[in-house]
Amino acid sequence: LVPEEEQPYEVPENWVWVNVGDVIELISGRDISSKQCNIDGKGVPYIIGASNIENAQLVIERWIEKPTVIGKRGDILISVKGTVGKLIIQELEKVHLSRQIMALRCERRVFNKYLFYYMHTYVNKLKEASKGVIPGIARKDILNAPFPLPPLNEQKRIAHKVERLLEKIDEAKQLIEEARETFELRKAA
Repeated sequence: LVPEEEQPYEVPENWVWVNVGDVIELISGRDISSKQCNIDGKGVPYIIGASNIENAQLVIERWIEKPTVIGKRGDILISVKGTVGKLIIQELEKVHLSRQIMALRCERRVFNKYLFYYMHTYVNKLKEASKGVIPGIARKDILNAPFPLPPLNEQKRIAHKVERLLEKIDEAKQLIEEARETFELRKAA
């Protein structure tokens, strides 16, 4: 548990503050020689870095037939070198992770979407901690991140509520764009 004086804010009685590292397995990627890669789709996708994460989708450009560090479906992938803090929940069965990517693999008591949304809120602190000529997030920065842990059913309820609200925001943006286009057409007429 996170000591009371280090807890960022008060949480309900049935929640606890833990370090992220106590409720996940953190997998650090490993680079491989470009000679082991192919562009023919043979093997498993090779996630090189932040450039493979666009618009909440994985963009696959290379594959590897003999992966060594494997991300699994449901893992939360985070870019940790160069462009830091890009997040995505892995939907592919398995991928090879380069050293620019880490995977957060949830234990039974953590719902991956709840952790995913929490990490979105915490990523700015991780970015502030990234240092060097090429910014990077250290393992300890993720493992020691404070994490409010409610009961599993509550995590699911929160994640689903966040998803519904994000859908409403997307709908509102679409309506605003349609109204703007209609206004421009009327203005031109």
